[in-house]
Amino acid sequence: MMLKKAALAGGSLLCLAYQAHAQNFNQLIAFGDSTTDTGWFANAPTGSGLEALLVDQWIKDSLANGGNAHFTGPGPGNAQILGSFFGLPASPANTPGGTNYAIGGAFDDDALYPTKGAGFQNLFSTTYGTANPNLPGTAEQISNYLASVNFHANPDALYLISSGGNDAFYAADTFKNNASAANGFLLPEAQALANAAAQLQQDGARYIIVSNEYQPPSADANAVTYGQTISNATFADLAAAGVKVIFANTYAVIAAVEQNLLAFGITAPISSYACIFPGYTKLAGGVVCANTTTPPPANAPYGYLVSADATQTHLFVDGTHLTEAGQIIIADFYDSLVTQSWDGTTTVGNGPVNNANLTANGGN
Repeated sequence: MMLKKAALAGGSLLCLAYQAHAQNFNQLIAFGDSTTDTGWFANAPTGSGLEALLVDQWIKDSLANGGNAHFTGPGPGNAQILGSFFGLPASPANTPGGTNYAIGGAFDDDALYPTKGAGFQNLFSTTYGTANPNLPGTAEQISNYLASVNFHANPDALYLISSGGNDAFYAADTFKNNASAANGFLLPEAQALANAAAQLQQDGARYIIVSNEYQPPSADANAVTYGQTISNATFADLAAAGVKVIFANTYAVIAAVEQNLLAFGITAPISSYACIFPGYTKLAGGVVCANTTTPPPANAPYGYLVSADATQTHLFVDGTHLTEAGQIIIADFYDSLVTQSWDGTTTVGNGPVNNANLTANGGN
C-alpha cells in the first residue's frame, strides 16, 4: 500500500511513504464524540423539543444538499480514512453493519447522573435540558459494543477512542474558573473512560488507539485548562490500570500544523472557517454543513461552504471541528503510530513517537 502520509517524528511533521502494514485488521471499531462521529445523526434525532427539531431539520436539509451529518463537515472523517488504509469501513453503528459507535456531543460517561439523573451523557442533552438515554457517552458506547459481542471483543480489530473534549467544554461553561468544581466532574469522567478501555482490553481487544483532543479556536482559557486536566487524568488512569494502548497526541499534531499551515496546503487563516452558518450554531456546526456553495433559503438555514475547495484550504469547518484536510492529517498520524506499533504492546507514554518532544512543541 503506497500512499502519501503525514507523520510526526521528533516533534516535526514530515511527509513519508506508506510501508506495507505489518498487521492486517479485519474491523475498525470506533468510540467517542464528534471528532470521530461519521454520521450518527443522519439516522437519529439529536433530542426532543423545539431546539432539537430545528437542528434535526437542518441536518435533513443539509443531507439533501450533499451533506453527510458529520460534525467535521463534507468529506470523510478520520475514522473512515484510517479504515480505508486497511480496506475497512467505519460506518455509524446505528446503520446495518456499522462499527463506529462515536456520537457527536458525547461525554466520557455519566458523572452528571447524581444531579441530573440518567440520560445526560451528551452536550445535546445538557443544552436542551432534556434527558436522552439514546445518546450514550463514550464509556457506555464501549459497554454497548461489548454486550453486542457477548463480551468477546474482536482481537483482530483496530479500536479507536477519541473523547473528553465535550467534558472540557461543559466544565468551562458550567463551572467557569472554579477548578475544584470542574475537577469534581472531570476526574470521574476520565476514570470511567479508562475503566471502559481496561474492560475492552480484558475482553480481548489488542490494538487500541486512544487519542487526546486538540484545542480548537473556539476553546476559551478554561476549556483549554480543563481539556488538559481530563486528558492527563485519562492517561494516568490508563497507565495505573496497565492498559496497553497506542497513545495519539493529536493535541501536539494540530498545534504543529497550525504553525505551518502552508506545508499542508491550508491557505486560509485559522480564524477563517470552511462553512458559513446562517442559523443556530451553538451545537450544530459542521453537522448541518451542506456540500454546496449556494446559500440556503431563509426558511432552511443549513450551512454552506465558503468555496468549492474550502474543506482543503481551511483547517477548521466551524471553529471547533477539523475539515477534511485536518481529518486526513489525523488519520495519517494514527496510521503512522499503528504501523510502528502493530504488535499492540505500546503502553501509555511509550509510543513510537517521542511524546516528550511533542509536549515541548505544544502538546499537553
